[in-house]
Amino acid sequence: MLGFTPENTKADGAFHDLKVKLVSSHRLSVEARRGYYAPAPLTKAEIDSAEKLERLDHQVLADDQLTDVTADVATQTEKLESGAHALKVAIHVDVRGLPFQIRNTRHVERLIFITALFDAENRFLVGVQQVMDLSLKDATLAQLSGAGLTANLSMQPPLGTYRLREVVQETGSGHIAALNRTVEIH
Repeated sequence: MLGFTPENTKADGAFHDLKVKLVSSHRLSVEARRGYYAPAPLTKAEIDSAEKLERLDHQVLADDQLTDVTADVATQTEKLESGAHALKVAIHVDVRGLPFQIRNTRHVERLIFITALFDAENRFLVGVQQVMDLSLKDATLAQLSGAGLTANLSMQPPLGTYRLREVVQETGSGHIAALNRTVEIH
């Protein structure tokens, strides 16, 4: 079996012919595709989306604080009936600064939450991603503008001391909040 990866391919979506020949075809035959399609060029929206995703991925592994979105994180540990320990995480977001889009009289926004735990040597242990799609009526937006909104999650890491990294991205503009907390599970 022979594989092929073209170099310097133009992202034009065009078909490119392939020819595979054997120098000596004694009792051998070739089965091969006639060609391949180059990837199509990315649209501006796809490029913007990829850049936002890349920034989000980068921030999960970073350790600096960002406050493009106003958010805070609180943690609590508890012992479950099974004897295991749970880490409860509450991420509170102030919605007043979010750039909601208006669609059919609703205020629409998507938030991506990534919660990651790193050990004492700053090695990634576990991560959880949540997506919150908001489609709010005027009254609900007014209520949340006063109180904010909270996303909750729970995980069960082993006993120890960790750096919790919380990253929140609103997908409209790609703005991010990135926070660190030290958590102890004992």
